[in-house]
Amino acid sequence: MFASRAFAFVASFFAIGILSRGLTREAFGLWAIMSTFAFFASSFDFGLGQAMRNKLAEMASGPEHADHRERDLFFAVLTTLVLVCGLVGATMALIFPHLPWASWFNAQSPAITRVIPTTATIVAVCFMACMPLGLSYAGFLAYQEAGRRSLFDAIQSLMLLLTVVLFASRLPIAQLIAVYYLVFVLSQLIALVSFVRRRRWRPVWVPFGAALGMVRQIAGRSVQFWALGLSAMLLFTTDPVIAGRVLGLASAGDFNVVQKLFTVIITVHFTILTPLWSAYTQAAEVRDWAWIARSLRRSLWATVILLVLGASALALLSGPLLKFWVDREIDDPRLIAGFVAWTAVYAVINCYSVLLNGLGRLRRQTALAGSAAVLHWPVSLWLGSTMGAAGIILGTVAVILPLGVSNILEVRSVLREQSVN
Repeated sequence: MFASRAFAFVASFFAIGILSRGLTREAFGLWAIMSTFAFFASSFDFGLGQAMRNKLAEMASGPEHADHRERDLFFAVLTTLVLVCGLVGATMALIFPHLPWASWFNAQSPAITRVIPTTATIVAVCFMACMPLGLSYAGFLAYQEAGRRSLFDAIQSLMLLLTVVLFASRLPIAQLIAVYYLVFVLSQLIALVSFVRRRRWRPVWVPFGAALGMVRQIAGRSVQFWALGLSAMLLFTTDPVIAGRVLGLASAGDFNVVQKLFTVIITVHFTILTPLWSAYTQAAEVRDWAWIARSLRRSLWATVILLVLGASALALLSGPLLKFWVDREIDDPRLIAGFVAWTAVYAVINCYSVLLNGLGRLRRQTALAGSAAVLHWPVSLWLGSTMGAAGIILGTVAVILPLGVSNILEVRSVLREQSVN
């Protein structure tokens, strides 16, 4: 997984370098905002993928393991998502062209203003298409096949890089974004077909009534995962949109580039944590709480080392790195300091969140993440208007801190309770 993430970063590094040099600042800002949502599509599936992942991991490690039951659950979730996402995607296609996107993004160029509604509509429809196709990723991780998932992550990164190389200078920005998303959808389809073949499952179309009955079994957990995923997406992806609103679409592109630089640390860190999610589920199923506590401690030490080495290196070298990367000066020490704090807080939260997700303890997380998402825009808009770009990211840090404190306290309570029992 680490090798796959490293390859994805290299591919993204070259893609962004090519685009930042070949596009106008506003066109690059539009691409930066729109492309951000692609990588959340596979996890933003109304929580069904994550709930299914936990259920499959429980079923695979339980005493009544039956492959056909796992297959039926997978295809029931897939059937439900295909129908629901098709309906929602069609509704978006009708509504989105008429929304005031240009005003929301604070676009100035008439050429960009004209294409934003069409571009946003295409992105929304592709986003919905990726939800059912992305179930393969949850499936790979449920069966502890993180390496195979990583292979398809690398294939996807390569396909997207080739798209940028081949079309960045040949297509207008709206068509470039459309092709980028269509390639993303194709890569998800390839992964889904491979997962089903890997499990040696015969594809079955589950009647909607029967599918709904099976989905109801994980519905409660799905709703909580969906609310948690929605909150995470709003917190993690909308800062560039806020930057566009406060500072203009051109500055949003620069803000997004700095964020992507520090997202490398979060990505590497989450690579370490991702396999632990289903492992925590299986360990809890067989009541191996000593292993869970030991693994949490190790993940925290890995986090400290990564933050000390990675965040300090980026803080010191961000100026020349950004100049080399996008061929322009982005010199804002307060923004860099804000992203250091943002990276540290997210990394610590994720250590505890992955454990709670694996145990299916979502209620407090969901409530606090939802509250943070509601407060995010007003707080970041206010701080951004008074402090500039640094205020936007500090607003995000301020609203997620309560979630971090709560996660730590809840995990300690669970481990203390289990050690007594």
